[in-house]
Amino acid sequence: MTRTALVPEALGEAIQRRREAVGYSRPDLAKAAVVSYPYLYEIERGKKVPSAEALEKIAGALEIEPWRLEEDARELAAAQGLEAPVAKPVVGSAMPQGDDEDAFRGRVDRLTADVMSRVEPIVRDAIIRAIQESR
Repeated sequence: MTRTALVPEALGEAIQRRREAVGYSRPDLAKAAVVSYPYLYEIERGKKVPSAEALEKIAGALEIEPWRLEEDARELAAAQGLEAPVAKPVVGSAMPQGDDEDAFRGRVDRLTADVMSRVEPIVRDAIIRAIQESR
């Protein structure tokens, strides 16, 4: 299945519907998920898209997998005829004036490789800790 971008309003509605089905008030869910009430309010209103960490916390408090909330949001968006916002391409719009595209892409590739080499050990350690804690 091809993953599509999420419509913030539909994700907020999916969270709100699940919250109400579970019997939580918005303040109760904010407390259980350890997110601020204003942040949760903005998410449910479709004004903000939760970070992956926040979505996991919210889903955990609602006793549902994050992917299920995302699927519910996609189904709601499709039923309501809503379309996800289109992301702007990085290369081209972010390319400094005077640079040619190949040189710019090369710089982006080198910086990406540098960042990934620094992040990979941190992510690997976090995964190892999570596996060990789940045993």
